[in-house]
Amino acid sequence: MVETGWRLPLAMAAAILAFFLGSAAAEATEVYIPDAKVKNGQKFVVPVMIDAVDRLAGVKLVIVFDARALQYLEGEKTKQTVSMMHIVNDKNPGRLVIVMAGARGITGKEMALIKLTFQVRKDAREAQTRLELKEAQLMTEQLTEVKATAKGGNITIVP
Repeated sequence: MVETGWRLPLAMAAAILAFFLGSAAAEATEVYIPDAKVKNGQKFVVPVMIDAVDRLAGVKLVIVFDARALQYLEGEKTKQTVSMMHIVNDKNPGRLVIVMAGARGITGKEMALIKLTFQVRKDAREAQTRLELKEAQLMTEQLTEVKATAKGGNITIVP
């Protein structure tokens, strides 16, 4: 019998989450945050990029940043990831846990997985801070691991 409605996507999401609970990422494709130059007090959007992937159906990212310099505002799916469900856990200041899942995988090169909006705090004293990508776990629609490296980005704050 063919699953209809929300059963199949929810079953896929459950399988993807189970995968992430017992898996560790290794090296291969790169997930990265590009460097940015922003003004003190400015709102800015930074994408989380992937260099190349085939049939990506599950993503778990952990990003840490200095909450004294930056304030997280929101995360938005991109044109390429619109078919995926996503959750951004921002309950701990300075730490984001992003989980994305879809029943069908996406394929592409040099594409944004999610766009994150931050605001530079007006009293930020640092001239430079980082969005550190601490963890990147990826999975295909066949529930196999996509080996990945993670690279954070420098945020240069100018007056």
